Amino acid sequence: MPSPTTVTDLDAIDDAAWFGSHPERSYRLRKGVEGWWIISRRAGGELLRTWTATIAGPDTDRALAAAWTSAAYPRERSDR
Repeated sequence: MPSPTTVTDLDAIDDAAWFGSHPERSYRLRKGVEGWWIISRRAGGELLRTWTATIAGPDTDRALAAAWTSAAYPRERSDR
């Protein structure tokens, strides 16, 4: 069984296909092993992924942008 933070070739193909069919979106939320992947599509088409054990909020670019940043840079998060 792969690690929860392993991205397989099939995952990468699926992410690329999803963004291809959702050109208006910059972020995607995908269920993974024991958690969630938040995928960010950058200018030029690069896909950056971060894994999180929990996710809250709607499946919108705005909500996922905040969740992606929080998961990718947990020590920079402010707990105000």
